[in-house]
Amino acid sequence: MNAALRDVPAGPGDAATEGAGTPPAQDPAAGRRRSDPLWTDDRFILGDFYTGILHQDTCQPGTADGVPLLTALAADDRVPPQQRFEAIHLMLSTATVTGRHLADSWPNSPRHADPESEGRAREVVRSCAPDLLARWGAECPAVRLALAGVAVVFPTSRTLPASTPRLRGLVEQHPQGTDVGDYVRFILVLVAANSGQMRTVT
Repeated sequence: MNAALRDVPAGPGDAATEGAGTPPAQDPAAGRRRSDPLWTDDRFILGDFYTGILHQDTCQPGTADGVPLLTALAADDRVPPQQRFEAIHLMLSTATVTGRHLADSWPNSPRHADPESEGRAREVVRSCAPDLLARWGAECPAVRLALAGVAVVFPTSRTLPASTPRLRGLVEQHPQGTDVGDYVRFILVLVAANSGQMRTVT
């Protein structure tokens, strides 16, 4: 549940109704919320869900099966932008896990790599990417940053050239030295230098 919605005060008629002979509507989840403090915060639920897909930043045989669920979250307008951003970011982490682990372990090989699971998961992310990129015009700037990462990791002759003008506006809004400004410039460098190979996005 959205924290902002929980803090909305009761309407002017609610106080008058209470105690006037009309019993208030019963919330079937009220008892669960009182007994389970984690019930009131979606982050705990989503955290467990995300961990099950990419446990400790490692692909498992079931990781690929979880990617379509992430896509469904990322493409649902009922999901708050922050959670849509996190879903896309986890998809990027899944798609780039091989390259990132190779870079972290070099010159040695990654200790807990599962090349088959990593390859399957990456291909599922690739298949879902077009549906996400098609939402660019409807998304907020934060989610667009995550989508720009998708465009770089899975470049096409259409989406990659479109990324530069789309990101220029964000460069003008966010100066260098800020988290967002530096991230946008990093993505632009990857776009300009892209050679069709997988890029590591962090």
